Order: sequence, then C-alpha cells, then structure tokens
Amino acid sequence: MMDGRPRFRRTSPRFPPYVWNVHEATKLGEARTNNACESWNNGFKHLVGHANPSLWNEKTRAQSTLRRKRQNRLYAGNVLNARQSLVRAL
Repeated sequence: MMDGRPRFRRTSPRFPPYVWNVHEATKLGEARTNNACESWNNGFKHLVGHANPSLWNEKTRAQSTLRRKRQNRLYAGNVLNARQSLVRAL
C-alpha cells in the first residue's frame, strides 16, 4: 500500500565504520584528519595550476612553451637550424 512516502531499502554502508571512525585515534591523541595529504595536494595544485592535471595537458603546455620560445627567437632575427625549423615550431 502506497501512502505517498518514498520507501528506502536498508543497505549496508559503503565503508564500514572501522574505516572512518576516529574515536580510537582521538583517545590515543593521533591525527584525526588527513591534513598532511591535503596540504601536499594543495601545494601541488598551486605548482601545476590545476586541481586534476593530466599528462596530456602538461605535454601540450610544454610544447606550446617551446613553440613560443622558438617563435620569439625567429622574430628576434636568430636563425634556427634544420631541426628547429619554422614548420616544426608552428
């Protein structure tokens, strides 16, 4: 019989209490959070400029930086060798 209220099935928790419970850590004076990990992740995020950087993005960023340096040398009048041709720089 439906009375307009949603019915929820009782399911087991995704993570058991021993994984997330900090009662024992508090009693023993241990760290209750992962602040060391959060600090490292925050520093890394500021270093690379993204919260979730990918290797592909870093590769393309490095290539565009190299391309920009080569173009600046060309505009300044420097001659590039065959490996550093303008075609490869663009």
